[in-house]
Amino acid sequence: LLKLYRHQVANDPYFYQEYHAMLAGMACTQSVQDMNTLIPELLRANQPELSYAPLMYLTKNPLASDVMVDYLRNHAMDVFASYRFTDFLVAMTTTWQTPARVVQYDKLGEYLSETYPSLPMGLFHVHRMSLRGQVAWSMSYFPDIAHIFYDKFVKKGDEPWEQRLPIDLMPLKYNAFIQPYFVSSSEYEWPKNMTFDSIVNITINVVKSTSVFNISVHRLLITPADVILKDDVGGLIGYSKLVKDYENGVMTIYMNSTLRPGSTFSLQIKSVGFIFDGPSEGVYTNFNYFEFNGKTAWILSTDMEAGPGLRSLVPCFDEPYFKAKWQISIKHPADMIALSNTIHTSSIADRSDDNVGWATTSFSETPLMSSYLVALAVGHFASLEKVSETGVLVRVWAWTGMERYAEMGLNLAAGSIDYMARFLDMPSILPKIDLVTLPQYTGGAGAMENWGMICASYKAVLIDPLYATALDYSYVARVTPHEVVHQWFGDLITADWWSLIFLNEAFAQYYYSDAANYTYPQQYKYAVSFFLVNVMPSDSSKIKPICQRLSHSKFVRFWLADYALTKDGQITETRPIITDRKPIFTYAPYYKGASVLYMLNNAIGVPVMQEGLRIYFKENAKKTTTETVLWEAITRAAASHGLIGWDNEALNVQNLMDPWTKQENFPVLKLTTSSGIVTYTQEPFIRNLSALAPSDYGYKWTIPVHSQTSSGEVFRYFTASDSWTRALGSSWQIENPGSVGCYRVWYDEDTWAPIHVQLNRDHTVIDELTRAQFISDAFELRKSLHFPFFWSTAIKSLVNILRSEALCNFRRGSLPWSRVLQFVTYLSKEEEYAPHVAFQRVRDQLLRAFKGTADISVIQVNELYMISGNLTLIYANGYMITSNCDRAQRELVGEVGIKQCIFFCEQCVTCFTSCAKKFIQRSFDTAYRNVGWANNTDWSMAALATLATDGMCRTGHAACLADTKALFSDFLTNCEYSTTGTGLCNSDVRPDVRRTQYCYGLAQLPKGFELVKKLYDWFTENSYYFSRDTDNLLNALACTKERALINDLIASAVAGKYPDTILSYIALHDDTDHILWQYFVEHTADVVYGVPSFTTYLTAAISTWNRAERIDEVLRYFHFFCCVINKFLGTSNAELLSNDDWQVVQNLKTEIEQNIDWLAANRDEIILSIITF
Repeated sequence: LLKLYRHQVANDPYFYQEYHAMLAGMACTQSVQDMNTLIPELLRANQPELSYAPLMYLTKNPLASDVMVDYLRNHAMDVFASYRFTDFLVAMTTTWQTPARVVQYDKLGEYLSETYPSLPMGLFHVHRMSLRGQVAWSMSYFPDIAHIFYDKFVKKGDEPWEQRLPIDLMPLKYNAFIQPYFVSSSEYEWPKNMTFDSIVNITINVVKSTSVFNISVHRLLITPADVILKDDVGGLIGYSKLVKDYENGVMTIYMNSTLRPGSTFSLQIKSVGFIFDGPSEGVYTNFNYFEFNGKTAWILSTDMEAGPGLRSLVPCFDEPYFKAKWQISIKHPADMIALSNTIHTSSIADRSDDNVGWATTSFSETPLMSSYLVALAVGHFASLEKVSETGVLVRVWAWTGMERYAEMGLNLAAGSIDYMARFLDMPSILPKIDLVTLPQYTGGAGAMENWGMICASYKAVLIDPLYATALDYSYVARVTPHEVVHQWFGDLITADWWSLIFLNEAFAQYYYSDAANYTYPQQYKYAVSFFLVNVMPSDSSKIKPICQRLSHSKFVRFWLADYALTKDGQITETRPIITDRKPIFTYAPYYKGASVLYMLNNAIGVPVMQEGLRIYFKENAKKTTTETVLWEAITRAAASHGLIGWDNEALNVQNLMDPWTKQENFPVLKLTTSSGIVTYTQEPFIRNLSALAPSDYGYKWTIPVHSQTSSGEVFRYFTASDSWTRALGSSWQIENPGSVGCYRVWYDEDTWAPIHVQLNRDHTVIDELTRAQFISDAFELRKSLHFPFFWSTAIKSLVNILRSEALCNFRRGSLPWSRVLQFVTYLSKEEEYAPHVAFQRVRDQLLRAFKGTADISVIQVNELYMISGNLTLIYANGYMITSNCDRAQRELVGEVGIKQCIFFCEQCVTCFTSCAKKFIQRSFDTAYRNVGWANNTDWSMAALATLATDGMCRTGHAACLADTKALFSDFLTNCEYSTTGTGLCNSDVRPDVRRTQYCYGLAQLPKGFELVKKLYDWFTENSYYFSRDTDNLLNALACTKERALINDLIASAVAGKYPDTILSYIALHDDTDHILWQYFVEHTADVVYGVPSFTTYLTAAISTWNRAERIDEVLRYFHFFCCVINKFLGTSNAELLSNDDWQVVQNLKTEIEQNIDWLAANRDEIILSIITF
């Protein structure tokens, strides 16, 4: 290029566009030698117009600036003589943005003055003023510009970051200083808003020799001058360059020398970072309203476990493995309180003129801990405090005025600390634990377990007793102890890598209920431990020493296992507990992990588990560990108690647990009977192994099986190679009683029959967790089936399948609806919460699936008839029809002698809604009578009351409606003049049942609409936090039966005056299933351009469609609804729809087709079962 350039200048000097293009190209050279050759050419290059500035070509090359500095030092007189001295200075400093560059410029000036006395320095000094202005502008505005660039073009974070740091270096201690700039009373330049300054000094031990090392850096602005390395005696260590990897959140430092093993050095880095202006992972802000005056303030907080990570606050070794000590100082607005992991040692106000309104709070040194546990918060906080029985200061912080709601959270935190300290024989090594409650919170878990400073959604810690339901109390009792348990599992001992996060989360999820029960033993029905004793059965030499339960845990244990098994049974969700597969934070390490630990605890016994965990903590406190370390500690405890495994050898816990933690899915224990002999087998719940990830264990498990009979319980391990058989006998035998194992049980009809008889005779002989598990297993094992057809196929195939006595052959070895629905007989006498929760999914599915059918009063349950021949369907013009009801053949069906009528004619439509509602009412019979409106303080009973009252009133139970009418009438009287909400004036009715009271009371007393609306408006204007009765009253408005009022509510929601949740409430209470759709057809433009999203509106309007009034049979339901949608799509209104809106309609049309397919496949079997039971 240089040769061509010189030729061009010599021969074609007027074609300057070409040779200037060559100069621009040569300016991109990465060779220092070539650049030194090029600079003289640029100094003497022809400049035909001012727009051609040859030296400015170098400003696009990052290497050029420093090369130009050296060139000027060596050839200053040549540069000055070229008459382009100023141009040279401008090009040299164009990319200079930092104070360090001003210092460099001044040193260069001193050198030039001394070396070239004759060099006129006036122009040099004039340019210095320009450079200072340029740097000042950059220092003020560049962070704000970079903030936008990072938000738009750099990924926010990762979970976890994929590139791991090498273990060449080990941090020993961090000294960190942070000064955040966010909305407050402190003064700062406005471009700094939502940024922070940080300085970190890290003491580092060299493990392996290296001249290059990585450190975690993300969303931080760092210049080379901000990075200082010193050896252990304070000497500077040189480095050649810094390279950022934005994709992996890493900065690489290239040293000028090699770091030697065993030596230590310090690394100091100054940086500028960015604050998210709302709830987020990383460094973020909340805003709060003070309820006593309505004013707004801001809170700064952090969440470093996922996303940007601590590397977005200070450069660090941001992986769990690199535990180090931290000493933190925060400069913050002086009228706010700063909090961090440890107790503060000082808080000093800055009285200088340059720092008006600032103070610096310093904190004591932390123990060794992983970086993601570092936390800080700044805000207008007030606290409620106590000292736990084991001497730990516990403080719950909230924005001023909210601390009055902290008593329950404070008690749970203190009680959980004491429980864990005693259970593990390991007191908290931190003298204080703070719980910082936040008005907004981004984490799905509701809180973050930072060591010594838990950050949480306020709803996870605070309780307003005037409005709190059992679910509110239980949520606090779930999240607060969970995070406190983490102070041991996760903080004191930390998982070595994120794939092992169950070592943190499973234990916190498992032991939180024990900690809650320790604090509130009166809630034992909701969460209680049980203890086990070893017994040796006398009837089998193969059965190992086992554990017989003395008392059963209640709802929480069932809920954890049931949630885990339900999620793990879905092909799109199932995953191992230990896995590198993203995302890391799923149900598996939490719920499945806790359930597997519960199973292990039951297999080996609480004393053995406790001893193993004490060994684990004694040997690994302040370290990171793996599952192998955990299982080895528990194996040693098992050996000390002489526990024997399935192989008649000493129990190896790792061999037992690996298949449960390292492969997807879970087993089904299957019992089949032939000739009076029961055979046991196991199979994965998802039987299609090709749909599962490859497994080293072949989807086989060693299952700890507890078996219960009327004589007691036995325990043994069932391996995949075992062949178990037993005589059927005449009495019942239950497998997995108490839901103690993480698996489901499939009983055939012979093994189930005696259990069913016992349930109906006296269900209290079998504990409530077992009863709940019966229901859950039956429902999920039935639900797991699929039919090899769709409704759009030949309808005769459907009829033949429905008539087939071998219907179950089409199902994946699963259970019929009759097994699920027969529980209603025993449930009519059930008074415990867990079984009703298990059955609620059945109730919900029935009410949703058959929503929109007519409830014809002339058809009574005891006057039903059936067309002859199981299901005889007559076709005419593609539709199923019958003659009128009088001409239907009648026959007796079933041994119970109930006459049934299932026909498809417009005069009678169907009896199912009436039957289904009475069926649901029957399931709540005793629960409603004994629990319904009672003033229960027991959380499980209060939660049951919510289900029972809603279920009974929703299905038109006369007594329930009468009760709600009377209670609502009292409410109208007592709350008519209330100016403080409903908590006091309606205090006679527990918050758990107020939703039912308001809804079905208003439906019967329409005069109450205006009062309900007035009180709802009061809450929206005056109640900033907690749901209180706001949502209950909003739901009640949707319960009105007056169509004009409903249309007004819809219009208000579309206009944004009501939250869009009211649309789903209107749909829920609309028996016609058409109100929202009709409004949409009449006001299409308003809906499409309204505040609620089109998806939200239309989903509420039609997603439950499956049959219509006056439609003869299932096929006509499909035809009717699809025709309505197609008719709409063919009108001019359809032109209002965007492509996205059109796709919403198409997706919902598909969903409706699936609803209809499901109804076609299940309807008649369900009806027969319900009428039978």
